[in-house]
Amino acid sequence: MEENEEAPEEIKILAKGPMMSARKYNSYSINGFCFHTKSYDEGRPIQNSGVAVVAEATTFEGGNNNDVIIRNNIYYGVIKEILELNYNHKGSVVLFKCDWADNRV
Repeated sequence: MEENEEAPEEIKILAKGPMMSARKYNSYSINGFCFHTKSYDEGRPIQNSGVAVVAEATTFEGGNNNDVIIRNNIYYGVIKEILELNYNHKGSVVLFKCDWADNRV
């Protein structure tokens, strides 16, 4: 961004911070997917509290070789809480608080 260039509106909204209250959900649907908290799923025949995230990691090979290695790491977790932060009624962000499994080999 240039020195005199103005920040995009989304950045300005986020920079002001969210409102002091947040909404809490046991279930949340978006883009055709339904997510539940672990406590909401207890005793139900269908479980929707599990999540998986694919994260791309870049590393460099050691020794005399400086080749870049790109790997996809998969992380598995269970949704504990679903929170929605409201940014002055101009946008919101939904956060999933998860317990993550240690899947390192």
